[in-house]
Amino acid sequence: MFNDVHNIIVHMRRSHNQAKLSKKLQIFSITRWNSAYDMISSFINVYSELNGVLTERTQKEALTRIDFNDLMAFAKYFKHFVDVTELLSSEKTLTIHLVISLKELLIDLSNEDQSDSQAIKNIKKYI
Repeated sequence: MFNDVHNIIVHMRRSHNQAKLSKKLQIFSITRWNSAYDMISSFINVYSELNGVLTERTQKEALTRIDFNDLMAFAKYFKHFVDVTELLSSEKTLTIHLVISLKELLIDLSNEDQSDSQAIKNIKKYI
C-alpha cells in the first residue's frame, strides 16, 4: 500500500497533474523518516479527488488497491512516531527524561492488536 501511494504521488508530481488538486502532495524522503507520515497525510487529504485526476490505467488500478481504512490506520499509527520525534527534538527544553517512557509507549503501540487489519499487523512487525 505504501508503495502504491508513493508511486501515485511520484506520477502526479511528474505529470504536473498535482496542480489540479486542492492541496499539494508531499513525497517520502528516505532521509526524513517522518516524511512517510507527511506523504500519507497529504494523500488522505486529496484521496477523494484522485480518481478524477488520474489518467493512466496503471495509476487508477493502484488507487483501487489502496484500502482507505488501512491508510487512515497507518496515518494514526505513524502520527504517534511523529509526535514523539517532535517532542524529543525540542531545542529549549530538556527531554532526556522522557526517552524511556516514550520508547515504552511506542513499543506498546507497536504490539499487535486483535482489531488490527493485516496491513497494520505487517507494518507493526516491520517496525
